[in-house]
Amino acid sequence: MIQTLGQAKKKLAQFASSLGLGDVGSAVNSALDELASTRNWQRLRRVRRFAIEAGTFALPQDCGQILRACMNGVPVSLRGPDYDFLMSGPGDLDALPEGYRYVTGLQDRGVFPVMYDPDSEDGLRLVAFGTDDIGSGTVRVIGTDASGARVTATAVHKEWEDSLLGIDGETYATVAAAAAAQPALVTVERVILPEGLTGYVSLYGLDGGDFAFLSSMHPNIRVPEFRRYRIPGYSADETYQLLAEVRTRFLPLVDDRDVIPFESLLPVQYMLQSLFYMNSGEVKLADDYRQRAESALVMREAADQERAGVVVINSQYTDSLGESSVADWYNI
Repeated sequence: MIQTLGQAKKKLAQFASSLGLGDVGSAVNSALDELASTRNWQRLRRVRRFAIEAGTFALPQDCGQILRACMNGVPVSLRGPDYDFLMSGPGDLDALPEGYRYVTGLQDRGVFPVMYDPDSEDGLRLVAFGTDDIGSGTVRVIGTDASGARVTATAVHKEWEDSLLGIDGETYATVAAAAAAQPALVTVERVILPEGLTGYVSLYGLDGGDFAFLSSMHPNIRVPEFRRYRIPGYSADETYQLLAEVRTRFLPLVDDRDVIPFESLLPVQYMLQSLFYMNSGEVKLADDYRQRAESALVMREAADQERAGVVVINSQYTDSLGESSVADWYNI
């Protein structure tokens, strides 16, 4: 049975309190984060559609890696960040020798602190927008300037009165004036949000009269990260329709009405007990409870995914849109 954070806090309060894990909501979030990171749980998979108009794109913060994908209706292969460095691979996909052609599919580029990099050789001054009054808090951004020096900037924070309508009473000129003393960044290496936020924070670069969007960040993740992918052989004249099955990344539950991603609280209870015993130095008991938490979820997923019928394995992808000779071609 699916339950909310409020229900979980009431039912698990006795365990969190008796185990000395502090705030019940924080303890439940810690247990859920541990559970979510142990496997690619079916409950944490989602099918998403994207329209892509760039050679490199970022997934939203609640998405981990892509597990399976179709590009423009055709199943495509997925390759890791190390693909450029394989002795038998194509080499640097950003600098292929003349006469070589790109391979198709998607390439995982790893995790980055922002969804998009500043697109300026001279760098951009940064500004953050959100619905919170952060008071003396700051949005710290670490990166490099045009000279290559590593610098730390404090992004000017402007409060939105309406998270959907955006800037209220602010113009580009007033925002640029407030950010004038900050260094312009060419790259962003790390973003650190202040504590106590309740709404999403959007980071922009001031780009010659325009606000250049860089990322949208969850309020309870102080050091955000985003996963990026590249489309080898990307054509600037084409919009790519991507259908992807993604592993969702657990984001902290904030409101009591937020939904627990698993249908049973028993594995969460076991993970709470595992965290307690690990903090107490009783590693064997901690491992036992962690294994019990995982086993409980494995059995539930096995029951949920049981299907009737015969499984047919078509190893050559005959008559399929994913047939190797149709979907992929390589350098010879």
